[in-house]
Amino acid sequence: MVQYTVSYVIYNVKKFAPFVVLLLAVGGFIDSLLVHQKIIAGEGSCGLQLDCERVIFSQYNHLFGISLSWWGMAFYGVLVLATLGYIAGLRWIKELIIWLVAIGFFFSLYFLYLQVIVLSALCLYCLISFLIVTVIGYIVFVFRGFK
Repeated sequence: MVQYTVSYVIYNVKKFAPFVVLLLAVGGFIDSLLVHQKIIAGEGSCGLQLDCERVIFSQYNHLFGISLSWWGMAFYGVLVLATLGYIAGLRWIKELIIWLVAIGFFFSLYFLYLQVIVLSALCLYCLISFLIVTVIGYIVFVFRGFK
């Protein structure tokens, strides 16, 4: 019978962490792309009982004159490329990933604050993005998935 220690299991699970981050970042990019398509179409409905339209077309939808959907695509796109670099063996890129995730998480917290407190409306796509960046943050900071 094979016995596994906790450290052995964690070590082997951590080997897959960059791939999980990669998949989540691709999902975040697609999520941001969907929001951008909604903006272009002028239709912000998400199909649920949430007020996506109010959030997507609010005055808070731009940062430095650029739509948050573009910022999201840029964030997740750079994270995808950085994670691919890490997987390919560029270990120095770990610092970039850590900073990206930290900045992305704090911006997501701020945008969640804007939705809940300022706008009193929630957007499904924004909540999905918040969930994605939170899980990535957990993998990077708590689980320490990048060695």
